[in-house]
Amino acid sequence: MRKNEILTAFFIAKKNIIKNKNSLLFTILIISLGFISSIIIYGVLQDVSYDLQENFIETNMGHVILEPYENQDKIENVGNVVEKIKILPNILGVAKITKKSARIYDEDENYIDTQILVINPKEFSEVSVIDNIIEKGDFLYNGENDKILLGCVNVESCNEIKAFDTIKLDVGEKARIVSNGYPETFLTLKGIYDHRYIEIEATSYINEETAKAIFSDYDSTKADQIIILLPEREYAGETIEELSKMNLNVKISGWEEKSSKFSSVVDSFTIIGNI
Repeated sequence: MRKNEILTAFFIAKKNIIKNKNSLLFTILIISLGFISSIIIYGVLQDVSYDLQENFIETNMGHVILEPYENQDKIENVGNVVEKIKILPNILGVAKITKKSARIYDEDENYIDTQILVINPKEFSEVSVIDNIIEKGDFLYNGENDKILLGCVNVESCNEIKAFDTIKLDVGEKARIVSNGYPETFLTLKGIYDHRYIEIEATSYINEETAKAIFSDYDSTKADQIIILLPEREYAGETIEELSKMNLNVKISGWEEKSSKFSSVVDSFTIIGNI
């Protein structure tokens, strides 16, 4: 009896398939297209994620990042730390960074809020491509004490996306700088850099001489970050291992850990892409 029921069910199913052949083929086609689309989307997102990671690595993140521990304010004796790093193999560049924040006004009192990175321009050009993507004006130099570099997204004449706050400022013009706890000052726009990622363009740059002039507590022997550029991503692991043996008293992170926040979207497609 059980065998007869199975045969009957099979016969009915076969009859329905033959009878509704067009509907079945259409259903299979839709399912197949959905499956293929998920694989394509996964591949595209992987490419976007890789590209975004590379852009952050080559602008202001590097392959390896050194930061103070949570119970520390800054990396101390940063010059000594940098010199120790430079003796390691595969080091293309090392640069220290101090982070500040400010509100920048134009003459019409339009303003932007921006993060300012204090850099040594010569060192920074060895770990970053910012100096190679100047849209107008020039990159910063050592020795100047009143210049600032802005991204296109912050400048009205350069920003094509009108949804963001901008200031009317051209190269050579002065902007008023306001930062909590410090006197107001004026800086001259030295240059404007253009990058296709807004997250990168939102950062502004000044050199150490300018930082000393406008931030009374700036100390060139301390830093918020030290970034290291390597020939390839693959060298990060062994470089971190070598750094961990040097007792530098800093937190050491690789590019992968730092870029995880914009890789999480791609990770959600991993299961679909690997089916």
